[in-house]
Amino acid sequence: MALNYNFTDIPADVLERYPDSVNPLLPTYFRFTLARIPNVMYFCQSANIPGMNLSEVIMPNPFVPIKAPGKLDFDELAISFIVDEGLNNWLEIKNWMRSTTNVEDYTEFRPVNTHLSTANLIILNSAKQPKLNVTFEGVFPRNLTGIDFNSSISEPDPFVVNCSFSFRSFNIERL
Repeated sequence: MALNYNFTDIPADVLERYPDSVNPLLPTYFRFTLARIPNVMYFCQSANIPGMNLSEVIMPNPFVPIKAPGKLDFDELAISFIVDEGLNNWLEIKNWMRSTTNVEDYTEFRPVNTHLSTANLIILNSAKQPKLNVTFEGVFPRNLTGIDFNSSISEPDPFVVNCSFSFRSFNIERL
């Protein structure tokens, strides 16, 4: 049995709905920068656009509880990077973290606004040209993984450490 399809039934705006680009986003097409830690940029192996969670507020009602949007929470900004042999990039983050708290006495104290920075994740298109800029505001480090030495490894790989950051907000703009 043959199907009789009337091509006049195709919506007139079908060509207008065709995407501008059919190229996929590739995981290796990015650059991460954070002014406070310039030595990390060259060695950065991975970075993410954090997820978001929107809580809900439930308002009591005599009939059915009413749900409304609540507080927006962001997951952490996470990066990984190769440690250079002088530990320069690892020490940048370690010293930043140390400066945020008084470890030994009050001589290390700095005002809170000096602990924050801005970070950028530049996403490249298929021609490796900047396409999107993700700007993170109010960034500060929360976690830096350690460096474990081991003399029993026969073919050593470079150290790759992870660092996670908290931030106030982020914005994505087209370039």
